[in-house]
Formats: sequence, C-alpha cells, structure tokens
Amino acid sequence: MDRNIPCSMCDELPHHSKFRHCIRHSLEGRRQQFVEFVDRTLLLHSGDTIDFLRLTFDYNIKYGYTSRICTWIRLILMSNIRVLELSFAQNIKFPLNDLKSNESGTFELSNGPYVSESLKILTLNFCKFKLANFKVFRSLRRIVLKQVLLLEGSIGDIVSKCPLLEDFHLFFCNIHRRYFLYEGDLQLKNLSIRRCTINTQFDIRVNFSAPRLLSLVIEEEKFRCFTINKVSHVNYVGLFIEPPFISDRGDALRAFLLDVRHVKSLELSSWCVQIMKSLCTSFFNLKHLRLHLVLTKQELPGISCLLSSCPYLETLALEVDFFNEQNWVFRTPVSLSFDEEQFWKSESLRFVSLLNFLKTVDIDGFVGGNFDIPLVEFLLEKSMVLECMTINCKSNNSGMSSEEYSHFIETTSKKVLHMQRASSQARVEFF
Repeated sequence: MDRNIPCSMCDELPHHSKFRHCIRHSLEGRRQQFVEFVDRTLLLHSGDTIDFLRLTFDYNIKYGYTSRICTWIRLILMSNIRVLELSFAQNIKFPLNDLKSNESGTFELSNGPYVSESLKILTLNFCKFKLANFKVFRSLRRIVLKQVLLLEGSIGDIVSKCPLLEDFHLFFCNIHRRYFLYEGDLQLKNLSIRRCTINTQFDIRVNFSAPRLLSLVIEEEKFRCFTINKVSHVNYVGLFIEPPFISDRGDALRAFLLDVRHVKSLELSSWCVQIMKSLCTSFFNLKHLRLHLVLTKQELPGISCLLSSCPYLETLALEVDFFNEQNWVFRTPVSLSFDEEQFWKSESLRFVSLLNFLKTVDIDGFVGGNFDIPLVEFLLEKSMVLECMTINCKSNNSGMSSEEYSHFIETTSKKVLHMQRASSQARVEFF
C-alpha cells in the first residue's frame, strides 16, 4: 500500500487563491480516502496470514492521524504477518544528521507495547524507535532500520527482545555513542552499520562479542574504537572508515583486523588502505580482497602490506575513484620519500614466494598513469597462476578530446598487453 500524500505543494500559491483552496480540499480528500482504504483492508484481512505488507507514505504531524497509524500497526501485528515494511517518508527533506529538525514531525509508535508471534522481517524507515513500546518478538530474524531515531537502549537490548534475530542493518540512523557497547554475546549472523550519526562531538564506540557473526559492514566516520570479540567464523568484513581522522585510529584498525584474521573476504576503503603500513598477522583464510582507491601515493605501502599478508589470495578487485582524492587522502605527518613509479620494483623481494594462488584481478577505473601502470606490471610479473586480469578504463573526464582519449587508451592497452607475465595462461581484457 503505497501512497504519496503531498503536504505542502499548494503552499506556494497565493493565500486567497481559489485554486489553492480547491487543491488543498482535493488533497485532504485524497488523504481521507487513503486512510479509509487502509482501515477497510486491514479489517477485511484481520486474522489472515499475510506474507508481505508494505505501507509507505509521507507522514506529517499536521494531518492528525497518528493514533490511526498506531491502530493500523497493532492490527497488522495481530495478524499472522511475516514480512512488514513501514516507511513514513518518501523524500528526504532534512539533514540526515538530525532527525529532530524535520518540520513535518517524525512518527513515533505510541500506546504500546506491541507484540507479534509470526513476524520474521521488519523494516522501518524515517521514524522514532522507542524500545519500551515493544515486547518480545519471538520469530523475528531480520531488522532493517533506515533513517531511524533510536531513542534509548542498545544493540544488546534489541537482541534480547528478539531471541532468533540473525540480521541487523542500520542505515543513516541517529544513535547515542554507547549504542554498540554490550557485555554479552550477540547471536547475530549479519550486521551492517552504515553512516549512523550521533548528536555529540564524541565518537561512536563499538565493543561486543558475536560468536556466530558471518558478515560485518561498517561505513562510518566517527568510529574511534571498535572491538568485536569471538568472530572466528566471520566470512566477510567490509570497512569503510572515512575522515575526519584521529591519529590512533590506525592502531585500532590493525587491532581489529587481528581479531578477524580468519575472514575469507575483505573490503576496505581508501583510508583503511592508507594507514595499513604494517600488520601483525597474516590472513591465511582470505581468498577475496576488494580495495577502494583514489590513486594516491599514500595507498601504495598499504596495498603492498595487504598483498604480502594474504598468501592464499585468489581474487583481487581494485575500484578507483580518482575524483574523490581530495576527500580521502590522509595527510600523514610522515614524509613518503619513495618514487611511486619505482615502488613495486623495490618491493619485489618481499613477494618471491607470494601471489602463488592469485587467479583473478579486476581493476575498475584504470587511468594508465604512474600509479596503476607499475602496479599492473607488478601483478602480471608476480602472479604465477593468474588466469584473467580485467581492466575497465575510467570515463574520459580528463579534458581530452574523444580522439585523444581513444589514442591514449589504445597506446596504454598495447603497453599492458606486451608486459611480461609469470603465468602462461594469463589473459588481459580491456573494457
């Protein structure tokens, strides 16, 4: 049940305009029809088994039907609902870092507590989430919160009310800095924390245990310290930590990677690569490595460190976003005196017996410059069993004419295709 209920489209018209009056009257009529339609539908299916229900509209506190929505949700949960998606906004019209600034008001479930014995998947978008309004959800296995203001509690409190919960995903949520502190074990299998914000100058702290965790994604800029214990079964870790920077974050990140050294697939942002100059462990289980780069000199030692720490690596993917270099380069106080064109030749001795399992290399955003040409040459010379290297050239945003750019790509591709290869079966494909 999707309905876009405009809230201010006629406010631009003159105050005494008859057209404005007609439009407002029409909109109010449409809203009332929508409310009555939802009432009838839920009453008609009361007690039925509902596999999936999505309710989407632009909530505005001025409409005055907040209590009606709460009644809808109670009726839905009393039914044998299995998958429920509630979205109280269709367009983002406010700063993501402050849900309270929304002039239309932010919906909050009231008159709780709410309970469901059948709900398995719950998605909430643009609302306030107060844990006290919910009882135990014994069947709930997946929660997705998008643009949600978490008023209280912690990740541990959520899990305690959902004993079967396996997947927990937060996108652009507003949380307090201690939300991810929990002394017990979380039985989650998949956890995503993407661009959550806090209304404080302090950073978010993460400290909990997750013995069953299989997948972890953290995309944040305010993580100062994160410790996740008992994660020996994790298969995938994606870390997208962004500026602003704090000097001790490199040590915290390296310590965390030590905790997840059994990971099979690892994905890192440019800043994570830039501070990865040394590791105290090897990733013996790591088969797949994906790095997001901006083609800066600061990334080279990190790339080398990671490659030398992954002796059984099979797949390497490099995604280049050259135009975001100014936002991603770490202004290190240490002078990088090496020549980037000669860097990989100086690193050759470290890789005499490594890269013996690398079969696939995928480079997206290739520019054919002093950064990626030597790296491609190094990978071709050192990958003993390489089967395929795929190179996707970046679009022409360098100011070249189409003819100049075509000539540049042709010349660069010929240069790469004539490079020496350690693997006789290695093929290079340009796109």
